Parts: sequence; structure tokens; C-alpha cells
Amino acid sequence: MTPGLHVVFVSPYGHHGAQSGARKRVESLAAALIGLGSDIRVTCLSPWRPAADVVHVPFGLDGSPVERVVSMLRLSGMLRQLRADLVVSESPLAPLAGTGTRVMHLIHDAKFATPHARIGGRLAHLLHWISARLADEVVTVSRSERDRLSEALRISAERIRVSYNGLAPAWLDTPLPSPSVPRRFDLLYVSNFAAHKGHHDLLRCVEGTGWRVAFVGADFGQRGACEAQCRERGIDASFLEGLSEPELISTYDDARVFAFPSRLEGFGMPFLEARARGLPVVASKLPVFSELAARVGGSLVDFDDIAGARASFARAIEQPLVRPDITEFTWTRIAEGLLPTSAPR
Repeated sequence: MTPGLHVVFVSPYGHHGAQSGARKRVESLAAALIGLGSDIRVTCLSPWRPAADVVHVPFGLDGSPVERVVSMLRLSGMLRQLRADLVVSESPLAPLAGTGTRVMHLIHDAKFATPHARIGGRLAHLLHWISARLADEVVTVSRSERDRLSEALRISAERIRVSYNGLAPAWLDTPLPSPSVPRRFDLLYVSNFAAHKGHHDLLRCVEGTGWRVAFVGADFGQRGACEAQCRERGIDASFLEGLSEPELISTYDDARVFAFPSRLEGFGMPFLEARARGLPVVASKLPVFSELAARVGGSLVDFDDIAGARASFARAIEQPLVRPDITEFTWTRIAEGLLPTSAPR
């Protein structure tokens, strides 16, 4: 560990005001790095304000295409002024921060190279391709995503570091609920309402079962259709948004099974959260979910096979709470893993 290390995070998106996984990762890593001591300083360039002990420099890439390009061009100059030793950047175009600065280009997922890409996916693909060659290292959040990025960006998997997402202490320190306490929900879904998240697949499995479902997440365009589907099909569903961390933990503790029907994930933080609260997980057959299930347990199903998925849920509902060993996913362990190659060049 390098005394006096100055780590700068570039997290330039507002995520519609939602507490996104990307923002949680930056805030959690920043807190963990400061907690490691050894005179580590942390600065965050973002449109949202981090915790008080992190220096905040307002910066964002939301806006028109021209505004985004101008902001990306400004970024290198801003970082040179900050005299960073290590830059962990989510900007599509990696900054050229200057001699003595190590740049990690962080890519949470390769959505830009899939049919689920947002508008501008081709441009994002090109920028990440360039950035993978400008940066000292590419970082992503799972081995399965590393393999997909290696193919999409045409770089060796050895140049891509895997740095898992982690859990805040409250997920492990809060006592698990008593098995005798009744649960309000049979199934819990925690994600956003983007088209690829699979909530409609989940509803097809739930229809006619009488199971109570809780949906937690920000609206990315599909929540209204999901609510309408529940009304039309008589599904007992609750929709929650904007929960604090203690409220979210309490909601997990109020459920019997966690459902994760997503068709694309780079990591899938709710999978880990659910297992930290001891919940059985029934998730779609994605490579990253296979990776997580191998470490913390979980059942993988094909949500196009409604009968098979429904049977898996029925079995999971009868399972007891079991929390696996999840210590490798603490933020302190993950922060320490970033530091061995973080010394100034």
C-alpha cells in the first residue's frame, strides 16, 4: 500500500437520480479505501455528492452529445490539476491523465455490444475499444463479463482485472429474522424497470399461483406496463421505490424467495444481497449468475419454461433461511484488491 496515495473516481452519470449500482460501488469503495488508512485521499468527480470525507468535484456526462464530448475532453486537464496517483474512470473515453497517473477504465457490463444496447451503443462500443488501449488496465465486475469484454473489445483477458461488487457491513451485521416471523411477500424482485430485466417473464410464472410479489426499483420505462399487467392478471403485487438501505434490508427480510429473471447482467448485486440475508435465489441462466451461484448458492432456471421456473419457485419457498460464507464480497477486501497495482508509475 502506498502512503499518500491519491485515488480519483470518475463516475459521470446521474442515473436519473436513482441510487444505482455504479454509484453504490464508487461510494462504497471510497469509504473502504479511506478506512484502510495510510494517508489515502479520495476524490470523486460526479454529478452527485458523495460522503463528506470524500472530496467532491462536480462533473457529469449527462446532456447533449456535444456537451458530453466537451466534458470528456475537459476530463484529462481536470485530472492533471488534481495530481492523482490512480484514476478509476467510468467515462466511455478514458482520460489521458498524464505521466505518473495510472488509469483504470471501469466497465460494469458489455451491454453496448449486445442487442440490449441503449441508443448510441455503437459509439459507446467504439469509445470503449479506444479506451481499452489508452488505459493502463480495464476493470470489470465478474469473470463472465471479463470474457465478454475481451471478445467485444478484442483485447486479451489478461488485461482485464476482475473486481467484484461488495456488501456494506449492515447486510451482514443486521441479525437475520426469526424463521417463525410471517413474511409479507412470497417473491421479491429488486432491480430497475428496464426492458431487459425480465419482470414480464417473472409475471408469467407468477400468474395464477396466488403468490405475493414485491417489486423494488426505479422506473426505466417499463414500470407502468408491469403494474398494468398485474392488475389485468390479478397478481398481488406491491411496488416500492427510493428505499434507504435499512428499509431495503427489511424488505428482503420480509420475503421468502428472491427472483432474478434478468436477461443481461454484468454482476447482479441483488443476487448477493439476497444471499446475505439468507434468501433462496431463483435466477435466470446467465453466465454471471452461474459464477455467483458457485460461490454463494442459488438455483438457475430458464424463464421461458414457465412450468419449470414455477416449480423451482415452489421448492425455494419451502427452503429455510441459510446465509453462506460471503466474506470475499466485503468492500474492504475489494478495496485492498485494487491497490497492489495502484502505485504511481
